[in-house]
Formats: sequence, structure tokens, C-alpha cells
Amino acid sequence: MSKLPIRHRFAASPERTAGLALACFVSLAMSGCPQDSPDSSQFAGVDATGTAADGTLVDGDSAADGLGSIDTSQPGDAGTADAGTGDAGTADGGSPEDGASDTTGDAGVDTTPTDTATPADTAAVDSGPPPKPKAIRIAAGGDTSCAILDNGTVRCWGRGGEGQLGNGKSGGATKSSTPVLVSGVAGATDIACSAEHCCAVTGGTLACWGQNDFNQVSPNAPTKPQPTPLVYPDLTGITAVAVASRSTCVLIDGGAVKCWGLGAAGQLGDGQGKISKDPVLVTDLDQTLQIVGGTNHFCARTVYAEVWCWGVNSEGQLGDGAGGTSKDSTTAVRVTGLTNATDLSSGAAHVCAITSGADAGLWCWGKNNSHQIGTGGGNTFTATAKKAFLGFAATDVCAGDGHTCAQAPDGDPWCWGANSNGQTGGGVPPYIRDTPAAVPEFAGIVEIVEVAAGSSHGCARTVDGHVWCWGANGAGQTSGPGATSQFEPFEAL
Repeated sequence: MSKLPIRHRFAASPERTAGLALACFVSLAMSGCPQDSPDSSQFAGVDATGTAADGTLVDGDSAADGLGSIDTSQPGDAGTADAGTGDAGTADGGSPEDGASDTTGDAGVDTTPTDTATPADTAAVDSGPPPKPKAIRIAAGGDTSCAILDNGTVRCWGRGGEGQLGNGKSGGATKSSTPVLVSGVAGATDIACSAEHCCAVTGGTLACWGQNDFNQVSPNAPTKPQPTPLVYPDLTGITAVAVASRSTCVLIDGGAVKCWGLGAAGQLGDGQGKISKDPVLVTDLDQTLQIVGGTNHFCARTVYAEVWCWGVNSEGQLGDGAGGTSKDSTTAVRVTGLTNATDLSSGAAHVCAITSGADAGLWCWGKNNSHQIGTGGGNTFTATAKKAFLGFAATDVCAGDGHTCAQAPDGDPWCWGANSNGQTGGGVPPYIRDTPAAVPEFAGIVEIVEVAAGSSHGCARTVDGHVWCWGANGAGQTSGPGATSQFEPFEAL
């Protein structure tokens, strides 16, 4: 593990000069059928966002701690034999003495009749250290980070008190700065994490783990925090997943969206405003291309390049112009005035979309207490989409809890908003970055293909499959040595 090499230590090769692509993963899909919404009497006394009558969040806990591991290497050796007809060449992978690789040999043939066979050359190839697994997808939520590896397994690191590390451990003190293996998940293709649970798509099915107080993980989980993954029953054809704090939504092949879990404030989008342990169909929404989740809302981008949102709207996160404490929506509502959307990302309570055409740009709406909307300040929230002051046409966007990052045409990432833990890059101060600024640690150094944002930290996946994280680190979510914050990107995988 190491910190990101600074510019004068890293000579960019031609393969690394294509620029940085800052990309919150796009959830794609294509059909589905509606299901009945079950009775919610078992959750009496709990409000729309999962808060009990005494003001506390409904939660669960169990005591345990530990780490998991996976070895993806395939050690082996190889050699060539000399049958007495001359040295036909041996493969020498290098030794501690020469530190070099020798794959050449003498191709001459010895035809002397008196020559007898020499002992076989049993020199083995020194394969060096086992190959390092490569990440093909990343996710972050709350104080937890996860990555899908190129062998289809999943590793997570950071906070695990609700079982969100997926390694069978939970309890208030559970955390790991070392990526640990999520038990039993294979063939993963998509992943999403909230602050307390994660889900991964595997072969058209869904495996989830973590907090399960509203069945957001599974209706069959034996414990409230479910620290090992469970496959959601009787649900297939899944192509992508998005999660909110206590709700889960999936994209079904064909473009339909189904959700379950906490729904009292409309998070399930079925018009009922109830909790459901079974998947229900989001009404009046079809041909969906992408879904994203915030703390208690979801948004979807359709083939018509429109954005529709549902759930909590107290800070304008639905973008319909009607933000306020009584303006939640149990059905999907269209974001006002937004057309030609090409990409979408949601933070805790703000959403950003990239658009093309006459109004091309980055448009954001929702919570703005840390100036995460990108307009240089203004109100604490905005209920309609506002164009961020970028000065360039963003090609990708990723929203965290109180900060936002976008990719410039030259590939460099620019970030703005909350920066108390260095999550916008460049360390601190300022504690709030009012306007977008380039992230100096990444600019022009290495090709980034995906970025994920948690509460106050971020992670980036590079083209060679490495994962670098920075920002808040109190639970080890960056994997770096910083006790509370990691101001420089650190190589987690």
C-alpha cells in the first residue's frame, strides 16, 4: 500500500495520457411485473425515515470483530529439460542476485557420439509475488468502501458495525482498514452501498448484507444486522442496483424498477407510502436506463433523457420545485425543466445530472448547505435544477454527502462543497470549497475510470485496476494511515 506518487515521481506513459474519467457507475437495465405491498403494522411507531417515537433510529447490533482474506494467486513453476543435445534455453524469472529476467538460451546442438545425457535442467520460473487482484467496480456509502475484483469477488473496508463489511462480523466497534472478503459472493457485476448496507448483482440475482431493520437486505435474514450476504428470494433478471438508507431498488431487464424496505415517505415509489418486505413496482416509470439513491430518495434517468425522482423532498432533492417538509412524493415526479440528461448521480440529499443540447451543462438540485450544488453559495437548498459554475462541459459527475466532483474535458477531476476531511482534494482549509477546483493530487497523473463518494471520503479506480481513497478515515474507509483524515490519496487495493 502506498500513497499516490506525485507528479515528479510519475512519468506518464502513452497508455496513461488518455485523461481521467471520473465516473459514478451508471446503473443500466431493461422489465418487470408489479407485486403487492405487504402490511406495515409490525413497524408501528416508526416514522418515514426510520426514526422511532423516542427520536432514535431503529437499529440493531451484535458484538463481533474480525477480518477475512482471499488469495487469488495461482503459484506454480516451470522449467525446460536438456536431453543431452545441447542447451535448448531455459526460462529464468530472475533471482535475488541478478534481479533480471532471462528468457534466452543457446540453441546449438552437440552431436558427439560419446556424449551422454546430462541431468535435466530443472530450473524453475520464479513467478515473483502473487498477482494483485484488480478492481473492476467500486462503491462507497457512509464510512464504508467496497470493490468488485476481476475474479468476481467483493472486498470491503471501513465501518462494519452493522455488518456492512459482509465478512460475518458486526458490532459497534467493527471496522477494518484492510479490504476484507465479502463471504460467498461470486460473479458480481454491480454494487451499491448505503451507510449501513450493501448489495451486489450476481448473475441476474441480488446478494445483500448489513443492517436489515426494514428488510432492505432480505425478508429471510435471521438477524437484524445481517453480516453475511443473502440472495434476495424470487427476484431475477436484475441488471443494476441502487440503495438508500433503509431501502433498496433494482433495475430489471426491460427497464422496470422495483423497490422494497422503508417506504413510509414514498421511498418505494409505488404510491402506497408503506413499508414493504417484498419488491414493489415503481409506478408510471418505464424504459429506465439508470437509477441512483440518496438517504431517503431515489432518482431515475429514462430513455427519453428525462429524470424522475421519488421519496423524501424536505430539501428539494426531487427537483420538482416543491421542496419542503410536507412535499414528499410516493410516486415518481419529473425534475422540472431538465431535458437531455445523459448521466446522473445522487448524494445524501442533492442530485446532479449532465445534460446535452442547447442547455448542456451540469445541473444540480437539493441540499446546498455546503455549496455542493456548485453555484458558489446561495440558499441552504434549491428545489429546482441550477446550472453549476464549472466553466467547462462536464463529462462525468459523482455526488457525495456534502460534496460533488465532475470530470473536465481534459480528464481531470474538479470538486467542490464540504472539505472538512479533505474530500474535495488539496487538504484543508478551506472547510467549504465554494466553487469547483481541480483535485491537485490526481491532475494529469494517472487515468481514472470510476469514482465513488461516501459521507466524507472518496475513492477512485484507475485503468490498471487499483483503488485510491482519500478524505475521512476514522473507520479506515480510505485504508490509509491517517487517524481521522487521509488528505492524500492512498492505495487501498
